[in-house]
Amino acid sequence: MNERIRQVIVPTLSYAVAAMVVLWLFVLQETIIPISLFGPERRVSLSFLGIPLLSALTSYYASVIVARLLEGDVVEPLSEGLRRVALTSFLFFLSNWPLLPQWLGSLTGFIFYSSILSLLHKTLSAVLEPVNQLFEPMLSSLYILFVGFVGSRTWLQVYPYLEGYLVNSGYSPSITSFLQSGVAEPVNNVIVASTAIVSVIALTGVLRNHPNTYLRYLSEVTSGRLEQVTLFTFLVIYYLFFVRQFLVAASGINPQYIVVGEWAALCLGFYLSYRGLKRFTAESLVEEDYKGTWRKHMQQITLTSEPELEAFDTLIERFVRDGEGEALIVNLTLLLEHSGLQAQAITAALFPIINHRDTPVPLIGFSWQTSSIMKMNAMRRRRIVNTVLGSIQLKPNGAPRETDQDRVEATEAGT
Repeated sequence: MNERIRQVIVPTLSYAVAAMVVLWLFVLQETIIPISLFGPERRVSLSFLGIPLLSALTSYYASVIVARLLEGDVVEPLSEGLRRVALTSFLFFLSNWPLLPQWLGSLTGFIFYSSILSLLHKTLSAVLEPVNQLFEPMLSSLYILFVGFVGSRTWLQVYPYLEGYLVNSGYSPSITSFLQSGVAEPVNNVIVASTAIVSVIALTGVLRNHPNTYLRYLSEVTSGRLEQVTLFTFLVIYYLFFVRQFLVAASGINPQYIVVGEWAALCLGFYLSYRGLKRFTAESLVEEDYKGTWRKHMQQITLTSEPELEAFDTLIERFVRDGEGEALIVNLTLLLEHSGLQAQAITAALFPIINHRDTPVPLIGFSWQTSSIMKMNAMRRRRIVNTVLGSIQLKPNGAPRETDQDRVEATEAGT
């Protein structure tokens, strides 16, 4: 208890001292320093550092207190999110310095607000996912929508500065007009459309524990890689909205070459999708009969009698059906010890069963969702049994000792 108090008091006192120093130097009084870089000496007030430093110190202090006082799954995303907000808030408030360009404030504002949305998204996901796994993809969908909205507003604020640069860049009027038509409303429309599409794609995360292998693959490719999907969707839509028209009308490239390139890219995409699906199905669909695998090993080493084999079958069925693996682990351990395997080899062989954890059934959920998760858990347990039994290689010198009856039968056979 004293150690926990010390862990809280030390950062609290450090934060109080640092905050008072910042308030005194940059808020309550005006600190001015002379600067003479590349020209005559200028006197610059450091008051603009007050708010950025206070916001960064406060967020960082909150992250430290959260990490040291709280426990549970929510601590890590909350603490990391607060540290991220400490950095982004410092950059955002610092960019409001009058000597910096205004468009920089818009960009840092987007980063700052996105970090707050990320903090809320990850924290709420950690809190609500144990209640029901459907909350996580729903929260991800809302998070993408809000980030897209903030990104759209940011682009509309930044574009006028970019447009001024294009006008004064010295490009030919035709190219300038195309660029202006491609970076104003088209980009904003692409941002809105791509985030809307990705927010819908994020909802495929509800299929993550579906018994159907192909639906699980779809969920893994889409909701499991939202960053890549977002970038890919943006690029595809932007190409269709603007780049293709620019290439056809102003680049001078033969339109037939453009069509051939599009077909090549499309075929390559289908080929890569086919390879990914083939690899996924090879790992997920090809399963051996776990009882047949077990009987094959038992017949080869002849370590157990038929009643014992039936007992092992019962333990395997209980693990696959209900997830009760303790008795199966104990019996497999005894068998492997009897065969002469060392403790390290036994641990490595049984690690998949020992380390297995079922996907939890939601505390509050739909009946179809509960049934789907239970079926998926049974399929995973079956796959684990296949892996373990297929990887066990017992030493020949671990066979049971020869009994007197075996010696008599061997003598009679020799005579």
